[in-house]
Amino acid sequence: FMQHKIKLFGLLASISLLAIIFLYWYGNKTQKTESDTIQPTPILKPLQLENTIPQTGEQEMAFPNSAITFVFNQKIKPLSYTADIDPKVGFEIEIDVQNPQVLYLKPKQNWQFRQKYNITLTAQPSQGLSLEKPVKYSFTPIPPTRGQEVD
Repeated sequence: FMQHKIKLFGLLASISLLAIIFLYWYGNKTQKTESDTIQPTPILKPLQLENTIPQTGEQEMAFPNSAITFVFNQKIKPLSYTADIDPKVGFEIEIDVQNPQVLYLKPKQNWQFRQKYNITLTAQPSQGLSLEKPVKYSFTPIPPTRGQEVD
């Protein structure tokens, strides 16, 4: 009777050991599915203007040589931007090095008070889709109503 117990115990131990090996071996292996191997395509958004400083229209301007700030929804590709100003004025345009979603357009001479400026701006994103159409922006700088004007 004792030998049957030992044989039964050995058989149960062997089955348990095989079960543990089976679970360990197949439990650690992950089967690749189609969703694991196919990466989703990133959704590319078109470049869009989110804000301008100053806002469009008549704007008080204490410093008539202030840059116009254009804030976009994504990073701008370096050297991919152009601007046209009517009436023609000399200007510099550059990306904010700390925040490449921002472009600055700075006149080489002061903006003339009460002169309406129409600006057409194009830019390319670092990644994603281009502007659907050029940005059209206009503003008219006016002298501040309080304080001293700065020449």
